[in-house]
Amino acid sequence: MMFLKIFYWLPEHGYKKLHGLAWWLVAWSRKSVPYTDRISANTLTGLRVLAGLTLWWLLVLTDWREYLIQIILINVIAFLTDLFDGAVARATGSSSRLGAWLDNIADKLLVLPNLWIVYCLAPMQFLLLGLGPWFIKTGLLLLFIVIIDFLLILLRGYAAWRHVHVEANYFGKVKVFFQCLGIISAQLIVLDHAFPMFLGLHFLIVSLVFSFGSLLVHIWTNLYRFISLKV
Repeated sequence: MMFLKIFYWLPEHGYKKLHGLAWWLVAWSRKSVPYTDRISANTLTGLRVLAGLTLWWLLVLTDWREYLIQIILINVIAFLTDLFDGAVARATGSSSRLGAWLDNIADKLLVLPNLWIVYCLAPMQFLLLGLGPWFIKTGLLLLFIVIIDFLLILLRGYAAWRHVHVEANYFGKVKVFFQCLGIISAQLIVLDHAFPMFLGLHFLIVSLVFSFGSLLVHIWTNLYRFISLKV
C-alpha cells in the first residue's frame, strides 16, 4: 500500500512542480512580453492539433525521411505548447471541456505518427549494432503503447456517451511528458547515428508504465459511476 501511495504521489508532485514553473513563466510573460496576453490556451492547443495534422500529411503524402529535422522541430514546438497550454488556461481562468477535448485529440494526432517513425528508425541503429531482436521488442513496446491509448479512448468515449465527465489524472499527464521525451530522443539518431536510441526507448518504457497507471486510475475512480448507471 505504501508503494502505491508513493507511486501515485511522485507523478502528482513532479507534475505540479513542473506546471508551477510553467505558470510562473506564463504570468511573467503576459506582463512583460508584448502581445503574449492575447494568446489563449485554445490557441496553443490548436497549434498542437495543426502540428499533428502536419505530421500525418508528411507521413502519408511525402517521403517523410527527407523531413526528419523538420519533424523533430515540430515535436519540440508541440511539446512546449503542451507544457504551457494548461498553465495559460489556469492563469486566465479559461479552462474548458472543449480545451481538454482538443488537448486529448492533439495528443493522439501527434503520438501515433511519431511512434511509427520511431519504429521505422529502429533498424538504423539496432541492426548496425547487431541487436536485431531489439527491433522486435521495440515493435512490441510501441504496440502496447498504442493499445493502452486505444483503451483510454474507448473509456473516454463510453463515458461521454453516458454523460460522465472523466477528468485527466496525473499519470496520464506524466505519460505524455515521457512520451514526448522518448519520441524526440529516439528521433535524434537522425542527427548523429552514434546517439543512443536506447535513451528514447527507456523514456517510452517509463511512459508505458504511467499509461497503464492512468488506465487503472480511470477504471478505479470511475467504475462505481459506470456500474450505477442504468444500462
